[in-house]
Amino acid sequence: MELTQKIESDGKLIGYVYIRASLDELSRYVQNRVLFDILIALCSLIGAFIIANRLQRRFTQPLYSLLTLVQKVSKEKDYQIRVPAMEISEFHNLGRAVNTMLDRTEQQITKLRGAESEIRQLNQDLEQKINDRTLALKTSNQDLLNTLSTLHQYQNQIVETEKMASLGQMVAGVAHEVNTPIGLGVTASTLMQDKLADIQKAFDDKKLTSSQLAKFLSDSAENLGIIYRNLERAANLIRSFKQVAVDQSNDNRRYFNMYQLLNEVLLSLRPNLKKAQHQVIINCDEALELESKPGPISQILINLIMNSLIHAFDHKEQGTMTISVTLSDSRCYLRYQDNGAGVPENIKKRIFDPFVTTKRGEGGSGLGMHLVYNLVTQALNGKIQLESSLDHGIDIQIDFPVIPK
Repeated sequence: MELTQKIESDGKLIGYVYIRASLDELSRYVQNRVLFDILIALCSLIGAFIIANRLQRRFTQPLYSLLTLVQKVSKEKDYQIRVPAMEISEFHNLGRAVNTMLDRTEQQITKLRGAESEIRQLNQDLEQKINDRTLALKTSNQDLLNTLSTLHQYQNQIVETEKMASLGQMVAGVAHEVNTPIGLGVTASTLMQDKLADIQKAFDDKKLTSSQLAKFLSDSAENLGIIYRNLERAANLIRSFKQVAVDQSNDNRRYFNMYQLLNEVLLSLRPNLKKAQHQVIINCDEALELESKPGPISQILINLIMNSLIHAFDHKEQGTMTISVTLSDSRCYLRYQDNGAGVPENIKKRIFDPFVTTKRGEGGSGLGMHLVYNLVTQALNGKIQLESSLDHGIDIQIDFPVIPK
């Protein structure tokens, strides 16, 4: 490095200063410093690599061990294996959590094995119950068939007299109503047998799961409920029809509940009422009990309702029939109304005469209202009055002596 500088005094050049120095020492210093810094950096990198490698092993080795243990448990299904204690607290807590999970899993498996044993026993019990219910169902079906046979015997009897003619119209409908719940019960029992076979196959193949068993138990309870409800429905229908039929077949007096009698009559006529959207309204005290002849009363109601269905609502989709019953001074007042076609004036005065009908040649015999009149006046020793006009429905008022309970 060279430097030259002028020397002046009072504006006069006196001389020059010349300085020369070598940069070798500085270059050597800089070179040595750079080499030293590089050496320090290399040593730092090597140390950092060694430390990072050890730290990596310290943190990854427990993870590899835990992963190996979990894979072993998953492969061998051995839930008695436990994670050993670890130095790092976080991994130690993780190992404890895994051990807790394995403990609970082992307990659950033990419970499942016990449950499998219980399931086997339950299957045996369930199979026995199903066999018992099937036998009971067969017995009930046989009883129903016997009852239907009895109903057909009633049908043969009512053909002989016009008094029992309406009962024959009910037999076919009741038989259909009885067959419907029986068919549903048989279908439900068959479905339950199929599901039982599936469960038995899965159990024999050792593929039965708790969800399958739970679904089977749920379906079985539902099917048994369906069977019970339909058999009860059929039994109630037959009981009501049988009571109506028995009452119609005799004229004996007895105590009975009027509201219950009305409902039994409607139940026996349900197949006919279901064919259209007509409505029957009952206005009667549910606790009304009296002594009279339920047979003629039920026969009167059946004839009046059937007369409305055949004549009053012949061209009407939705009609209303109202039955009102009251009790006063030991007399029962029964009022029947409909909003149908009414009675033409030319036959209104002769409505209770035999062979008077507006369906001549269409199946009408003209004996229905005549039979009602005879039942009211002779069997019940009562009175009957009819009020009607064309297209304004019919209003029939009946009263007869009774003995209140």
